Amino acid sequence: MNKKFSALLLALVMVLGLAACGSKDPQPTVEPTAEPTVEATVEPSVEPTAEPSVEPTVEATEEPSEEPTAEPTVEAAVEPTPEAKPTPTPEAKPEPTVEPTVEPTPEPAPKTYKDGTYTASAQGFGGDVVATVTIADDAITAVTITGDSETPGIGAAALDTLAANAKASGAAMDGVSGATVTSEAAKSAVSAALSQAKN
Repeated sequence: MNKKFSALLLALVMVLGLAACGSKDPQPTVEPTAEPTVEATVEPSVEPTAEPSVEPTVEATEEPSEEPTAEPTVEAAVEPTPEAKPTPTPEAKPEPTVEPTVEPTPEPAPKTYKDGTYTASAQGFGGDVVATVTIADDAITAVTITGDSETPGIGAAALDTLAANAKASGAAMDGVSGATVTSEAAKSAVSAALSQAKN
């Protein structure tokens, strides 16, 4: 930079010197007087004007470009993340087990009659009237009444009707009109057979 400045200064001195020489008439007698005039006028005028104008310009353009400006690095402040506290899980309370209420099985009612077939007889109009009664599950399931000595057409004809009545109503069976003696004998025979079947 000093070399450039010196060259610039020398060039400026030469220009000013030529300008000074050109403004005067060329006379052969001017040489002795030209040197003192150039030195006296050039040096004071060049130095004050050259230094302030050249140096600040060069320094301002070159020096800042050579030095890189480092931007300050800003570190981000990292806040610590608070740890999440575990939420306590409520313990499930066991529900009380409800035991089913067991109802006692009712005992079956005692049976009136025993299962089986029972036979009994009673005196009719002409002879014995025989009743045969069959019992199952405490119920009368079948009844037969016979009387070989009963009057044909009257007592003998009433025996089937008396058997049907006995199956439906037991000893409380209805009699048959016109065969009163045979009906009473049939009731007595049925009642005796049921008495055998009772518990």
